[in-house]
Amino acid sequence: MLGTTHPTQPITNNRPPMHPTVLPPESQSSTPNLPGSGTNCSPETSRLLFDMDKLDIPLEDRLVFTAVNRAVITHMSQRIYDLSHDYEHIQRVVANALMILTSLSTSKSTSTSPSSPLHAAEEETSTSQPSLHGKAINRTVVYLACMVHDVADRKYTHFTNDPLPNPYAIAVLLLSCGATHGLADAVQLICDNHSYTHETASDENFARVRDLVRLHPELAVVQDADRLDTLGVVGQGRCWAYDGAHQLRRNTSIQRAVQHHWEKLVYLPGIMKTEIGRRVAEERWERMETLRRWWDVETDISSVV
Repeated sequence: MLGTTHPTQPITNNRPPMHPTVLPPESQSSTPNLPGSGTNCSPETSRLLFDMDKLDIPLEDRLVFTAVNRAVITHMSQRIYDLSHDYEHIQRVVANALMILTSLSTSKSTSTSPSSPLHAAEEETSTSQPSLHGKAINRTVVYLACMVHDVADRKYTHFTNDPLPNPYAIAVLLLSCGATHGLADAVQLICDNHSYTHETASDENFARVRDLVRLHPELAVVQDADRLDTLGVVGQGRCWAYDGAHQLRRNTSIQRAVQHHWEKLVYLPGIMKTEIGRRVAEERWERMETLRRWWDVETDISSVV
């Protein structure tokens, strides 16, 4: 066996209440306004806007940022999306990006060369300026890309009347929210190249993405932030949610979502682009391995078939 379990409640002959009035402390969340497993948290999908002070969004970008945030909430609330790809997924990816950017922040002000259009507005880094490969990272580009990376995702566009979506749908959305063409193009570039499927489609794509990461370090942050939400307990939950939501998967076994470990997830820690991304990915993969071992024990039917 993988371990022993200990009951948290004494054995009783009393019928459990239909609507418990007294709940253990661990059933309550200390942040009931946020998404969480506590019974005092809302069961509805979160629609909370991001705190721009916490994300350190420059004042000049805040009007556009808020407009995009509201547009993304509306877009990700469409019925074509499911619990694996919804606004709460976006919230977690942005939180992952903040963690990564914090780890990449420099300890002192350093000058950086204008490496690409993504950095054209930045002349030097501040005390909290994140950087990678010697280049400053544009926070606004990172967070906007995290917010819109699932817009026009081909996994979902076949549910619409537009099976061939505008390849520039992300830029169009950003422009409609007041973004400049330079900002919209920068975010579109990141989103066009961030996915695992795109990166691993060929040796040429794999090499090209590596080159792009060196030119545009924002891509590294967005890739790692999104992929971390594919790993760990939350990643496994998203696998089950995705499989359960799609008609094409209705005739497949529930085991399909765990078999996905060996199709994609096992490779993610090895292709993370940042040090903290790799470290957290390895931790989350270990949790998935533990979950899978218990899963194999609890779903073993060899004694009856």
